[in-house]
Amino acid sequence: AIARALVNRPAILVADEPTGNLDPQNSDELMEVLIRINDRGTTVVMATHAKDIVNAMKEKNQLRLSVLRMVKGAIQLENINNKKELNNELFIDVVSKQIKQRNESLEEFKKAERTDLAEKTLAEIEILKEYLPEQLSKKEIEEILNLAFDKIKPTSSKDMGAIMKEVTPLLKGKADMKEISNLIKEKLTNL
Repeated sequence: AIARALVNRPAILVADEPTGNLDPQNSDELMEVLIRINDRGTTVVMATHAKDIVNAMKEKNQLRLSVLRMVKGAIQLENINNKKELNNELFIDVVSKQIKQRNESLEEFKKAERTDLAEKTLAEIEILKEYLPEQLSKKEIEEILNLAFDKIKPTSSKDMGAIMKEVTPLLKGKADMKEISNLIKEKLTNL
């Protein structure tokens, strides 16, 4: 169909998920071809579930494209390996894990004084954060923790699991869970 579009120059070319099963290099090359077809006067209509990936390709934003492809791959892997349903919760889980991994890498890059890698990793984290729900304020987090403590009525650090079980559904994706864990430990220490 694309070869015919190059030769025949139709008024409209409809491409349904044209890069869906392609590797990054072939995806980029196909996007270049579609852009050239469009530049020659053909309207190119692309149906895709990955609009942000297509936009990053068009903008030639390699960092954003790389991050989004990694997230897409991680979601597909999670779906295949763990038979998890593709939904918002899975998406937030995967993006949160990607941020956590990059934060861990960031610490290592700082220790090794690799400012180039640290800056790139920070930029990746900022891209990923765009896909999480709005983060809760410290006050909102404290309110949720206080309600959980009032409900569970913990007596020692052994109640950490019960508190985490109570707050995780309310805070996941909306706050750094490592920070939440530290806040809970601190509150339990001060009982």
